[in-house]
Amino acid sequence: MAHNLDWVISVDDHIIEPTDVWTNRMPARFKDEAPRLVSKNGNEAWLFGGKRRSVFGLTAAAGKGTDELSIDPIPYAEMAESCYN
Repeated sequence: MAHNLDWVISVDDHIIEPTDVWTNRMPARFKDEAPRLVSKNGNEAWLFGGKRRSVFGLTAAAGKGTDELSIDPIPYAEMAESCYN
């Protein structure tokens, strides 16, 4: 679904958490409850508190032109690595 995003003005070109930020740093006793990235049918989302939260295209917009911006979910593989690494 195409959206008109001509109104978007990005001032920080969002960075996001690395995929292992919580799983590698959380004490063992909390790991089962730690936020983690999950994939289902090719769609990635953060899972925490029993809820899935998708990563949206506007979350990691660095290096993209306005014609490439999207509010649709985006997998880490389609982001510029500099957004999370």
